[in-house]
Amino acid sequence: MRKSKEELEAAICNVLGIGKKNALSRSDLVVITGASDRQIREAIESLRRNQDILTLPEGNGYFIAEITLQG
Repeated sequence: MRKSKEELEAAICNVLGIGKKNALSRSDLVVITGASDRQIREAIESLRRNQDILTLPEGNGYFIAEITLQG
């Protein structure tokens, strides 16, 4: 069964870790959510408009930004 856009975005938010050390690759997200790579890319793009979702400098993982005293 295909997930709606909202369900996929919620699933991604629920599995993404906080901080670089907890980054997940797109292929990890494909396996975890059961969505296609394209669906993951589109969901991440949409989530970035409202969430602090970052990419590792090498481009091989996504994570939620840490909230620190330094900002």
